[in-house]
Amino acid sequence: MKKLSRLILSVLCLLALSVNVAMAQDVLTQHNDMQRTGANLKETKLKPSNVNKKTFGLKYSRIVDGYIYAQPLYVSKDETKGRSFNLVIVATGENRVYAFDADTGSPQWETPRIKTAGVPDAFNFCPLTTWPIGITSTPVIDPDKNQVFVVARKFPEGTHFLYRLDLKTGKELGSTEIKYAAKEGGPQISFEPEKHFNRAGLLLVNGNVYIGFAAMCDRFDSHGWLFSYNADTLQQVAVFCTTPKAKSEHVSGGVWQSGNGIACDRQHRYIFFMTGNGEFDLPNRSFGSSFIQLKADDLSVVGYFVPSNERELTAGDVDVGAGGPVLLRDDLLLGGGKQGRYYVLTPVPASSSGPFPELMTLDQNRAADMLDHMDGFQAFINTWHEPKPNKPPSTTKSLIVTDVQQGKKKRFKCVADYSQPCPFPQVEDETNIFQVLCARAFALKKELTIPHTCYGFNQYYGPNIHGGPLFWEPRNLVFGTAEKDYVKSFYFFPNGGQECKAMSPSISSCIDFGTQKLSDVRAPDGMPGGFLSLSADGASDGIVWASFPQHDNTFFTQPGRLTAFDAMTLKKIWSDDSKKVGFAKFCPPTVTGGQVFRAGFVRRKFFKIFNTPPGRDQGQLLVYGLRKKKAK
Repeated sequence: MKKLSRLILSVLCLLALSVNVAMAQDVLTQHNDMQRTGANLKETKLKPSNVNKKTFGLKYSRIVDGYIYAQPLYVSKDETKGRSFNLVIVATGENRVYAFDADTGSPQWETPRIKTAGVPDAFNFCPLTTWPIGITSTPVIDPDKNQVFVVARKFPEGTHFLYRLDLKTGKELGSTEIKYAAKEGGPQISFEPEKHFNRAGLLLVNGNVYIGFAAMCDRFDSHGWLFSYNADTLQQVAVFCTTPKAKSEHVSGGVWQSGNGIACDRQHRYIFFMTGNGEFDLPNRSFGSSFIQLKADDLSVVGYFVPSNERELTAGDVDVGAGGPVLLRDDLLLGGGKQGRYYVLTPVPASSSGPFPELMTLDQNRAADMLDHMDGFQAFINTWHEPKPNKPPSTTKSLIVTDVQQGKKKRFKCVADYSQPCPFPQVEDETNIFQVLCARAFALKKELTIPHTCYGFNQYYGPNIHGGPLFWEPRNLVFGTAEKDYVKSFYFFPNGGQECKAMSPSISSCIDFGTQKLSDVRAPDGMPGGFLSLSADGASDGIVWASFPQHDNTFFTQPGRLTAFDAMTLKKIWSDDSKKVGFAKFCPPTVTGGQVFRAGFVRRKFFKIFNTPPGRDQGQLLVYGLRKKKAK
């Protein structure tokens, strides 16, 4: 009888284990899926009721070689595919890829350096990215074929390679250099790899891998590019350039999206992305500062949208494409950039082509706050530069700014004329090149009061959006955040919503930007704001997870903070505020199987000046989960 009882107990334990494994949702691409919703709707273990300081915390951490920009990915155990463990995949700036047992943290495999990563030469210097610059985009996984696709940058040539790795062993299965020479039937300019790098998360659909490129920092002699390669043969399938015939000095139109992934609809017909600063010239097919819809098979243009103030945005480095888009049930395309505005667009149907028609907001009282009907909705504001009641008349103010150049301190004077509608601080000595540092210095000292109409004038004025929005489909809730503002939720009215049709018979889906909830904490002053993920059990137990820096992260790497909010109330329920963990820029947490996977780095005892200290930081994977109950 005892043997039978033990047998039954063993069977029940195995069944329970198999159920737990089945409940872990794979995260194979940036922000969970091709629509970039950022949501895991099959999370049954983590709930607002059990994520707190007593029951939830750090389980383990692992050190990796190089800084982490790529979101950690998760693929579940599958004995039929030869996978004996739940795996978490981590890629680093040293061009290395790691696989750990997701449950215990034990290493399963690691690649040698795929290509040598390093510091770009002075001509391609970018102080906003921590070196070395190797893998900077989130890879993508094909679980059926046990393959991982990753793009690595080679030093010192600046060339880029697409690699296919064995998911079980990490061994290279094939590679190809990403290149393009101008030719008839395609873009009439050649791809110059040393001027570009790959930030946007990779997309795998219809057997092709899609790869976006933007400038190395803010080079205006670069372009935006999208490549597709056959996943089996690694042969180039199609190429799209965002600004192939641009004539102005602002030609970029980069596809960077702060690391957010290239998006695709559920029918796998269309590709969606946003572009950064650059020229918009429709006759010459230049799509800077735009939303773009392409056919997935040949990357031909189906539709586009550009704000009417795109020239102002480009001049002020207020990228439209600083954030990334999310598709809401394929009905709406939602995205925003550094101006803090969300644009709500209807994808072009298969039977037509042309510009996206923009939908209206339910909050009609905010209509006066819009620049015009083509310029989206001010979803976020600069909470620490809001106009103050009874503020005295504006005056001219000045600041002494200290900068570090080649290890030496230099002081210069910045002046801002407050009598101007949009006062941009200028360096008193016109020969000095650090105009941007003047704006930043005034901004961080909160010496400016910024009207909402000035947000498009300079990137330091507005509530810059970098992280992609979240979509909790069963609840019809959209979540987002920006620099200088709080995490917010907005209500989405899907097809047939009477609230939408009451505004116009032609509107079937819309978003209410007037009715919103705000979190009780926000990102710190400065860049780049927060990066969000959502876990929920269908329509229940929703948690918004946010990765924030603890201080301005523009030029100095900073400690990070991982915070959990109840998704229904946006009240903070838990946070890891340790100053020993560095903030991984542009990298949202990955949540699945009762665990939270957070990228970070081991902080040294000194701040990085322009991200260039002696020596290199080590990347860090931190894994959180429910604490084991103590035996009584």
